[in-house]
Amino acid sequence: TITVTKGASQQQRRKQSGGDEPSTDISRQIGDNLFLKVVVDKSKVYQGEQITATYKLYNRVRLSNLNIGKLPALTGFWNEDVEEIKQVQFTNEVVNGKQYNVAVLKKVALFPQRSGMLVIDPMEVNCVVQVQSRRRSNDIFDQFFNDPFFGNSSNVNYKVQSEQLKITVSPLPSANVPDGFNGAVGKFSMEAWLDKRQTKTNEPVTLKVKITGRGNLKLLGAPNIVVPPDIERYDPKISDNITREGNQIAGSRTFEYLLIPRHAGELRIASFPFAFFDIEKKSYVKLTSTEFVLSVEKGSDIASGPAMGISKE
Repeated sequence: TITVTKGASQQQRRKQSGGDEPSTDISRQIGDNLFLKVVVDKSKVYQGEQITATYKLYNRVRLSNLNIGKLPALTGFWNEDVEEIKQVQFTNEVVNGKQYNVAVLKKVALFPQRSGMLVIDPMEVNCVVQVQSRRRSNDIFDQFFNDPFFGNSSNVNYKVQSEQLKITVSPLPSANVPDGFNGAVGKFSMEAWLDKRQTKTNEPVTLKVKITGRGNLKLLGAPNIVVPPDIERYDPKISDNITREGNQIAGSRTFEYLLIPRHAGELRIASFPFAFFDIEKKSYVKLTSTEFVLSVEKGSDIASGPAMGISKE
């Protein structure tokens, strides 16, 4: 037999070491003057389109300390910090006629990876609030100075969290999807080049493809490059250079293909496409590389590099 009695709420149980437990009245007063809010620049987007989410702490109380207790769960999003907050700085902002001290705690770029209704779960911040512990005083001097209350301040541990936020994500158009599209959303350009146009058999050649622009760069798949049977092609090495342009994620992703010609002759690498969905135009854009011609002379019969018993990995 288990007897269950009514216990204290979780908020009442929270207590800072050496501080006071917040009473219901104090908690309500703090809650009216301290809250956390997430602001997004848009709540309806296409799959893969960037959303900028800013977490802001509003307060009209005296804070002696704060720290992030729980980061928001961003299930269904690829996310990248837009701004690294090294030191919390407060500015003034008026909300519903009241002036608040406001600080940005986190600013992040979100890229939805699937369509439908996605949820940004709450972020939690642990705050230490200085509260005036007051009691009625009969001291004649307090009455003289028109201060009927007297007491010392104490610290109260208080947890504040943002509300859950829903984002509506529309699927990308299914009509007129061009060859070379693999989920890129934003605005991009493409460069492709060989490190050399003349080589010998069994000597490696590098083909680089660089995608530059704004959008979901880290989700870009490698272009499908078809080489003739006389060329052995290895899986590409991928390198990223991510930058920020204001609140936009930008930069480049480079795919580096190792090619090894096995026979002499004039070998042609066909042009290949790269396509993306342009958010501004709300349509697909297809880019195409040039055709590459590789002049291969007869070289050593001994295979060099990866062919010497080294795996493709």
